[in-house]
Amino acid sequence: MKTTLTGHRAIEYAARHGLTLSKHTDPTEEARTGLSIKEAREVAAQDPGLIYVAEDEEVITVTTPARHTSYRDTDGTEYDLTGDSVEALAAQLPEDYTGARLTVRDERDQVRGWIRSRTDWRAQ
Repeated sequence: MKTTLTGHRAIEYAARHGLTLSKHTDPTEEARTGLSIKEAREVAAQDPGLIYVAEDEEVITVTTPARHTSYRDTDGTEYDLTGDSVEALAAQLPEDYTGARLTVRDERDQVRGWIRSRTDWRAQ
């Protein structure tokens, strides 16, 4: 699944998650990627619709400790995760995990947090 945010929401999201941004083509300039937060704010001051951030993400579901959540990354490696918190799930990933960002949702489909690696995670 690909998540795309535009304008000022994209800039705020990228600032919180340490991401760079992209800019659509406009009459004066071709599309660009890798924009810093400062560059994106300068473009957004003229036209916020030109700025966006798009990120691939995989979704896993937080389950009770008695149940398992399986996740298969793009290389085909399967992870069985058990836990009731974002931290508990992140701790179970291998130290060298470099797959897609995982969005952690609870049984009501509410976002509980994100995991990028074993040590880079955020809980809501």
